[in-house]
Amino acid sequence: DVFVIGGYGISNPETNNHGRAYALTAGEGTGPGWPMFRHDPLHSACFQVAMNQPPSGGNISGPLYGRPGENCTFCISVADPEGDNVWCSWDWGDGSNIEWLGPYASGVEICVTHAWSNEGVYTIRVKLKDDSGAESEWSDAFKIIIDGTPPVLEIIKPKKGFLYIWDKPVLPLFFTTMVIGTITVEVSAVDNGSGMSHVEFYIDDVLHTKDDTAVNNTYSFRWDERVPLFRYLLGAKAYDLAGNFASRELRVWKIL
Repeated sequence: DVFVIGGYGISNPETNNHGRAYALTAGEGTGPGWPMFRHDPLHSACFQVAMNQPPSGGNISGPLYGRPGENCTFCISVADPEGDNVWCSWDWGDGSNIEWLGPYASGVEICVTHAWSNEGVYTIRVKLKDDSGAESEWSDAFKIIIDGTPPVLEIIKPKKGFLYIWDKPVLPLFFTTMVIGTITVEVSAVDNGSGMSHVEFYIDDVLHTKDDTAVNNTYSFRWDERVPLFRYLLGAKAYDLAGNFASRELRVWKIL
């Protein structure tokens, strides 16, 4: 707001109106100072009063995926032009909005946690205000996928009850699964919620390798270690991006 003191007119209206300038007269006084004030421009003055500005924040940061009931932490950096304390209101996209949290000092990073009860895609926003009540606009939206369903996992090679010789199925055995020589172990893993992350392969409960490069939802590893004839426990664990997992196991006789 800009105010001008000097001249002859009375301000109209007499009260302050944001964004307008007013000329304020010295009036019709008769004292010795009045003529000087009215006619000497050196004794006129102009001054500006800054309006209070709302605080501002950076982008929301946090996880892109979560599971129902799991606490997820989200942060935003805030600053107020006048250095006032800052309050924040969070919209979690599930109807459980937080009115105002604070106060927080200007220039800090604010972090809060939230958990969703149900699966779905939720939009998170935050609004800021200062001690004087000046409010910001809602922040840019941040989306999170809440997924509580594990992937669908199946061991497709070796197939239970078959004999494989050097990676080829030869004949059904019905009573057991046997592998002679090298074989490419394959599993099918699909997740329609958050999406697939990777598959871990185990031999006798020991992690052997990990694959995160699926081809047509198929994950694999080449089991080429030369081993004596023995019955091994072949296992697979499929993880989605939210951390859910499914596991499958198969007893396999293997030699060479």
